[in-house]
Amino acid sequence: MDNNILECLNKCRVKNKDQRALDQYESMVRFYLSGQSGKVEFNKIQSLEPHDLVPYALLDDDLEEKGKKHLSEVVVIKLNGGLGTTMGLETPKSLVAVRAENSFLDITTQQLNTFNTSFNTHIPFYLMDSDRTLKLTLEFISDKYDLKHFSQHMFPRINKETEAPLDAGVGDRESEWCPPGHGDIFLSLECSGALDELLNAGIYYAFVSNGDNLGATLDLKILGHMVDNNIDFLIETTPKTKADVKGGTLIRYKDKLSLLERAQVEDSHLNEFEDVVKFQIFNTNNIWVDLRALKQKSVESQFNLPVIVNEKVVNGTPCVQLETAMGAAVSVFDKSVSVIVDRSRFMPVKKTSDLLVMRSDAVESNKEGYINISNQRNPALLPLISLDSSYESLDNFEKAFVSIPSLVNCQSLHVEGAFIFESDVEISGTVVLKNESDTPYVLKNKKLMNETLEVK
Repeated sequence: MDNNILECLNKCRVKNKDQRALDQYESMVRFYLSGQSGKVEFNKIQSLEPHDLVPYALLDDDLEEKGKKHLSEVVVIKLNGGLGTTMGLETPKSLVAVRAENSFLDITTQQLNTFNTSFNTHIPFYLMDSDRTLKLTLEFISDKYDLKHFSQHMFPRINKETEAPLDAGVGDRESEWCPPGHGDIFLSLECSGALDELLNAGIYYAFVSNGDNLGATLDLKILGHMVDNNIDFLIETTPKTKADVKGGTLIRYKDKLSLLERAQVEDSHLNEFEDVVKFQIFNTNNIWVDLRALKQKSVESQFNLPVIVNEKVVNGTPCVQLETAMGAAVSVFDKSVSVIVDRSRFMPVKKTSDLLVMRSDAVESNKEGYINISNQRNPALLPLISLDSSYESLDNFEKAFVSIPSLVNCQSLHVEGAFIFESDVEISGTVVLKNESDTPYVLKNKKLMNETLEVK
């Protein structure tokens, strides 16, 4: 065995005892060290076929009743492995306050409790944590919520120059490790014992989504569609807008329905990938999977997802972390399909600009915890917000946005330079704010509509 592969495997054993996890990591390392980039051959992309995509609007109403009959066979799983690093945090993003004082986890739990009460059921709720989120999440939850956990794996990063495991130095050993993408959920379910636990309890369908997507709630019609058509794997997609150009999309590749992520596209084809006409839908990362089909694929050892080579720089050292995407399983299962949903099922928070929208009146929330795009918005799309890098950290963001401006009539807002938003600020249409001075400009009792405000 190649010395670099052996070194990587030996290090991997420090945190992974299950042989299936070690085999998975070895396969990913061999893929990378063989010189493969994980890029697709763009000229071999095939057009989607009509049966690949099912518009939600065309789902029969009677599917809702079928979904109700199978509620006792459903589990909800939220991905909770990420820290809010893009917002300058070292704590789980799911614990950030997003509506009033309620965190993502608070609202998700409230939504599920409402659903359970409405349909007189008790749907199990799991979080997939990482090493970096589990302890803090458990401390936050205490005895507040009835949920279970399983952890995703942690694999060693690889030094890009030496092709050996990354050595980050004595004081920073944790940065030598990374979770191998949300595609690890399938292996983690198996290795943790959660998959067998669910199947033994008669739970056959899992609805999985990102912890920061408050639009991803249980849907009876989609569940009914899965059951009625014996679908193994269903992925929710939605029409792509200019705000989504970097998101993954669905294609046919090698005669299979497949997920295409930006990291799999050669630089020379990125403009095509980001073309909202050429690729009209993108992946919401809301997926539904038949756990019986997952178990069968695991038993048959037929669950290899495309490897994504994600380049990073850690303490000045170029390295790679090897990942897989959860939605890529669409090409693994025998019966896969996508349902095209509207934007109300995709309202994630990746940056403070997204958080601004979610805290604003551009979205509505009710006492049951459900979040929707305001019915005053036409078309029903969220505003496009661009904040410069000085607002990236949550701390700076909250100092600037003392009061959240009204965005219910906002189409786009671009903020460049230092501004402080105080009470009674309304943004309508397309607004650009630029401050070239060193002194923060205070906005208060101000209505801005289709204009540019420049401060010298």
